[in-house]
Amino acid sequence: MFVSSPYNEGLDQELDSVVVGPIPTGVNRFEFDANPPDPDRIPREDLLGIAALIFTGSYKDQEFVRVGYYQHTEYDTEDMRENPPEHIVVDRLVRDINTKPRVTRFQIKW
Repeated sequence: MFVSSPYNEGLDQELDSVVVGPIPTGVNRFEFDANPPDPDRIPREDLLGIAALIFTGSYKDQEFVRVGYYQHTEYDTEDMRENPPEHIVVDRLVRDINTKPRVTRFQIKW
């Protein structure tokens, strides 16, 4: 899930959904690759700055883990960061995704 706007949950974008399993007991790692969010569905005032990527793990429709990453979107050159154009140039935006996630675990009926 890409949180497009902190003020409107209806603008969140599901980037992809996958089913995995069976999974062996223990610590597991997954690589997730998806298309980027649609910039046309992100409010102009939220295109630059902080956003969040949220991954959830569910079992039998019960969420048992949520992993969130903060990301910062900005222009790819110092000049454009200091003097942003009047209209956002999407092709010149880059994302810096924090590598330390926030992990929340939930108790469920297994």
